[in-house]
Amino acid sequence: MVNPDRHTFTCAGRSEWPPCRNHREAQFPTLKTPDLPNFDYVIVGAGSAGCVLANRLSADGRHRVLLVEAGGADNYPWIHIPVGYLYCIGNPRTDWRYATEPEQELAGRTIPLPRGLGLDDADVDAVAGLAVKAKYRNAGQICFSPSRFWIHDRVFDAFVRRFGQLADALHVGHGLDPNVEMGPLAHDKRVGAMHKLCEDASRRGGKPLIGGAAPDRPGCFWRPTAYADLPREAALLNVEPFGPIATFNRFTSLDEAMQEANRLPYGLSAFAFTRSRAQARALVDATECGTLGINTFQIVLPEIPFGGVRDSGLGREGGAEGMEPYLVTRFTHWA
Repeated sequence: MVNPDRHTFTCAGRSEWPPCRNHREAQFPTLKTPDLPNFDYVIVGAGSAGCVLANRLSADGRHRVLLVEAGGADNYPWIHIPVGYLYCIGNPRTDWRYATEPEQELAGRTIPLPRGLGLDDADVDAVAGLAVKAKYRNAGQICFSPSRFWIHDRVFDAFVRRFGQLADALHVGHGLDPNVEMGPLAHDKRVGAMHKLCEDASRRGGKPLIGGAAPDRPGCFWRPTAYADLPREAALLNVEPFGPIATFNRFTSLDEAMQEANRLPYGLSAFAFTRSRAQARALVDATECGTLGINTFQIVLPEIPFGGVRDSGLGREGGAEGMEPYLVTRFTHWA
């Protein structure tokens, strides 16, 4: 339910809320209508539809949206904000804004910027095929979609050439067309974001190996794009594109690759491909991330915990570890 009148709210709420996950009494404010902060929209019901609507309404940054969990008795004339556990996926600016709101505790947070490593003993053709599928799945709009690739110098040219051939052959179009292999971006703002990232790469001397522009057709589409040997200052090596753009850079030693892979303050996902058990063990120890795939891009399953480290996350989703923060542990001693 949305009421665009910022001074009038009709919401069902809770009269009380249980202790939060840290076993402290949660002191959530009771906000009567005149005291409610200056939100432009209030959405009651934090289910799939409510979350999607809140995301679209707040996407341009001009509207403040309050998402309230539905439940409790009807017709309460006040709103209790039940935030015992907040989970969100987004960029650091959005997530830290949530974390610094009064009375809020940010317990779950995921910021993407996955990276991939290809060592010189990896199967070039096989890994290139897997990488294309992982990168351009859902047009790159997946939080663990690999974006920054470091490839050993010995196999760099062969890998990039094969990746480009496979990616450039992808059929882009309407998602309901059975022959289409990559669909559109979520909305026109994402198309604009791709333009800006590619323009930044061009200003820094980069030339797209493939793509680099929107196809000549209506809709929010962007061609599969890849850049090689961009300088470290390029935006594509520092921010999450969340779109169908990949970058490739060379390395000659594992220490050099790990230094660059761990350079940014993000650590959601990483992937590495090697036939060497010793190299794989070294990667497990050196890679700073919450989820790591060795010789696979499959790192998300319902039964396993998924999340990041550093600026890429607090808490986990999935598995028993993802359910625990939503529960309240209580000890009762009855003598």
